[in-house]
Amino acid sequence: KLVLLLSTCIAFLIYTGSFVFDSGLRKSDLEVIRVLTVAIPIYACVKLTWGIFQGEKFSNNYVLTKQILLPISRLSFLTVAVLAGLGVLGLAYAQILAYTLVLITGLYLLYRDARESTLRSISWDFSKSTELLAFSSPLVLAGAMNMVMSQTDTILIGVLSTTAEVGVYNTVYPLAMLMFIVQSSLGFIFLPSLSEKHMSGIGDEVKQSYLQIVRIISVLTFPAYFILMYNPRLVLKIIFGDEYTSGALALVVLTAGFYIRAILGPNNTALKAIGRTKMIMYLDVITGLLNLFLNIVLIREYGLLGAAIATTISYLLMGFLYSTMLYWFTGIHPLSKKTI
Repeated sequence: KLVLLLSTCIAFLIYTGSFVFDSGLRKSDLEVIRVLTVAIPIYACVKLTWGIFQGEKFSNNYVLTKQILLPISRLSFLTVAVLAGLGVLGLAYAQILAYTLVLITGLYLLYRDARESTLRSISWDFSKSTELLAFSSPLVLAGAMNMVMSQTDTILIGVLSTTAEVGVYNTVYPLAMLMFIVQSSLGFIFLPSLSEKHMSGIGDEVKQSYLQIVRIISVLTFPAYFILMYNPRLVLKIIFGDEYTSGALALVVLTAGFYIRAILGPNNTALKAIGRTKMIMYLDVITGLLNLFLNIVLIREYGLLGAAIATTISYLLMGFLYSTMLYWFTGIHPLSKKTI
């Protein structure tokens, strides 16, 4: 209820604001904005449904709706919109239809599989809502800073360098992000499990689970790391063509940094599990501002390589700060003889 209420209020403000601040926009753009406001509460409820799947450890439902149904439905509806010549407005409606289908499917799966106790506990309780806001509001700012951090380098390359380097960087960056696939997948399962063990006071089991996850991440991520580091120029040539091989050094820098960040473990997830969301917010703001500063300084001098260096430094600092705080609060750390 809280999610639906807040997202509807935000959608209403954006919708009404489009009538007030419409002087600098075309009529077609305003129509698209007003249509997309409908998607805000739908998307918020979809995210909530995925969160419940995570909390209840319904990994099959999560994969089905997010990794399978959403991409297929988006591609299908967007293809129909393009072939029918519906324009940008049609593409906006296609996105809404895709997320609506995912929401309906998710709610059905939730109703089918969730425990009765979970379904019965869904009620409006102001005291619990206040507690929930106190827990989750720092994550809103942290999420915004992560979004800014993921886009800052690309935007500043376009502003301070050339559009050609933007194209190269946008091929290099997603390849380096492969280092986080295993970590993010295990983090989905790790969060509810760690929360339960932390609430039960089973400290030793939490530490062993964390070390085991770090070892799994290290082993399963290493093949991709080795391939990208061994011959990055060949990888870029095979996948994208000769014109993108200039990003080989940037790919090496990003891959090395992201791999180290990944094998520090799901420290962000662990901090969420123990309720340290304000600490996450503080650390994300610090690293986000540092990332902005470093990108401005280094891109001017080194172009896309400077962006890669700035992003790598920021992600590494974020990872080490997360791990330091996690060790401070719980004694959990990613180092062990087996991992090394």
